Amino acid sequence: MKKKMYFITIILIITITAGCSKPPIIDTSLSEETISESTPEIPSTMEKVIEKETKEEQNESFESDVLVAGESITEAASQNPISKPTTYPAEKQPPDAPEKSTTQPYPPPPESSNPPEPTVPAYTKKDFDEIIAVVREYAEIQTKLKFIWDPTLLMNEFSGWHDTPNLNKRGKDGIIRTLKYNVDLTVDVLTNPANGIISNTVHYNIVWYEINGETFFVLLYG
Repeated sequence: MKKKMYFITIILIITITAGCSKPPIIDTSLSEETISESTPEIPSTMEKVIEKETKEEQNESFESDVLVAGESITEAASQNPISKPTTYPAEKQPPDAPEKSTTQPYPPPPESSNPPEPTVPAYTKKDFDEIIAVVREYAEIQTKLKFIWDPTLLMNEFSGWHDTPNLNKRGKDGIIRTLKYNVDLTVDVLTNPANGIISNTVHYNIVWYEINGETFFVLLYG
């Protein structure tokens, strides 16, 4: 019995040993083309060296171009320090760009700096009559001296007067004020004892006349 078991054991060992040493079975159904496509190419050491040298040459060429371009820009800036201003299209103006003014900075000077001459009003006989009427009313309300209207009194050596105001220079109101003042002077002259014999009444007349286009008034008394 022991011999039989020993024999079976040796057969098993031989069988197991033979199965382990059997060469692997290779599937030849895969073609060489499939194997080459599935396996990535690995560059050789020489190809890596060539690729490295090519990259270094490209870097050196780029650096050289940059230096040449920098020297050209520096040389151009030294020859023309004032650079040309940047221009923008009309629709792309920068936000802070001032608008171009189309108006003149100063208005043109006037043709003449002399002020216009004042227009002299044209007086008529109606104005003359109004002046005489206002002054007559003022003279005939005097109490110290009675004024008697005498249109025959003329400007001669027998009549007296104080001044001859100019209507064109003093105007209508100015003439009235001046003739009223002459009424006051007449009252003072004829009622003041220091001037001689005093009077209670006086004949008077107001006339006007023209010289060189200007009108003058005068209060006559006598």
